[in-house]
Amino acid sequence: MRIDDQPITLITIPISDPMAKEILGVETDEELIVLDKNSDGVIDYEEACRHYIVDFDYFCRSEPLSQHFTVTNNLFERFWNSMDQIIAHDDVIEQSVWASAVTDVDIFANMTEEQIMTQFDLHDMNDDMIVTADEARHVFYHAENA
Repeated sequence: MRIDDQPITLITIPISDPMAKEILGVETDEELIVLDKNSDGVIDYEEACRHYIVDFDYFCRSEPLSQHFTVTNNLFERFWNSMDQIIAHDDVIEQSVWASAVTDVDIFANMTEEQIMTQFDLHDMNDDMIVTADEARHVFYHAENA
């Protein structure tokens, strides 16, 4: 559909446009005003999406949420993220929950509990009873020197 030889997209539709009601599938000016959440006189993609599809940022944000789609090939990040993130919150793991946190980590799969706790001691470089992501990263990349 075109208005004045300009293509219409759901990016911006002025509510003053005579075709706006037809394009947006509403019957009254009041319905257009309700759609225009920020009262700027234009229905943008986010406003239309939140009205017609779902009021959910994942689908309707004007700016992409690219940080949610970051893929990493970093070996340490895959290792650290394979730990139970409910237990390993804020990039730290306390000694009391280390064995539970590493349950699904492949490199610990065939270790006894004693061996797993020895790994904790190795990773806890400053002996504060907490393994931080930085300590684990250091051991991960320098295991032969740790």
